[in-house]
Amino acid sequence: MRSSKERFKTLHGIFDAFTIKTLQSLSSKQMFELDTLSPISEGKEAYVLSALREIREERVALKVYFLQTADFNKMYYYIKDDPRFASLIKKRRKVIMAWASREHKNLHIAREAGILSPTPYIVKNNVLIMQFIGKEDGKPCPLLTNVSFSDFNEKEKENFFRECFRSIGKLRKHDLVHGDLSSFNVLVKDDAPVFIDFSHATPYSCHMGKQLYERDLKNMFQYFNKHRYGSFEEAKKIADKE
Repeated sequence: MRSSKERFKTLHGIFDAFTIKTLQSLSSKQMFELDTLSPISEGKEAYVLSALREIREERVALKVYFLQTADFNKMYYYIKDDPRFASLIKKRRKVIMAWASREHKNLHIAREAGILSPTPYIVKNNVLIMQFIGKEDGKPCPLLTNVSFSDFNEKEKENFFRECFRSIGKLRKHDLVHGDLSSFNVLVKDDAPVFIDFSHATPYSCHMGKQLYERDLKNMFQYFNKHRYGSFEEAKKIADKE
């Protein structure tokens, strides 16, 4: 066990004993192989890695939420009015674990809504394991913000534009708003948008729902506006029609 802890500390320098124990527990349940962990990205809230899952011969993505440095006050602000977490106590570890659980729940709703997003597999404490969205070579698909829209042909541009805003509308129809949508939270796979990072997502029926919905539309449109494609009125019409 000590060697496993040292490996995590050496490789990432971020995992505390509690997180290591959680990862080891998930690995023992054959959710992924410890020795195949590979970093993908590091954000303000979490570290994202990929790993192999031998039992299904597939690669999975792991999102490990920071226990010590995550802004749990900001997390609590966004989650406290979510009726699914009405009994949540404002304590760092409880809030962060609820945040991980929330993303797991939201990904299920996103899949039910019929939008392209990672399939959630399991959440335990501050670790979420989900479908890896990547290429055949094992590399993750690129973020939309790193993709040049000019490389798409006209039909691909139209389909991509419409699918982005149809997806926002489909989420609303299933009483969910992404809440943090932009070209930084959309992957591009096979010329189609895949929505990710659903921890901020909240029910549309909440008092902040409509405001977050409008913000998602505007933030998502910024990418297309930068490439001088479409209009915001058209984008909103597509979403509202769902």
